[in-house]
Amino acid sequence: MSRPCLVSRGPEEKVKALFESADFKVSLQKDIYGWLFNHYIMNAAMEAQVVKYGSFKNVVLSTDALAGMLMNIKEMVPYIKAKNIKVDTAVKG
Repeated sequence: MSRPCLVSRGPEEKVKALFESADFKVSLQKDIYGWLFNHYIMNAAMEAQVVKYGSFKNVVLSTDALAGMLMNIKEMVPYIKAKNIKVDTAVKG
């Protein structure tokens, strides 16, 4: 499966310049498929804990819930690697 590759061209440059002129730091993802996949993994890990603990607030206030969330992420790393996707720094921990 070929992954889309975003390279800044034309209108993208104008949008980037607009955000930079407002002092936003802009970065383009070379592998948007991998970036999205890593973030889906992190969101799934968080949402599993939200379901278990009843709310996001309960998760962030509980060290046990946060530890469970990190464990969920670590358990999903082999799945990311099996898809030949580079593991995001945020997922590595």
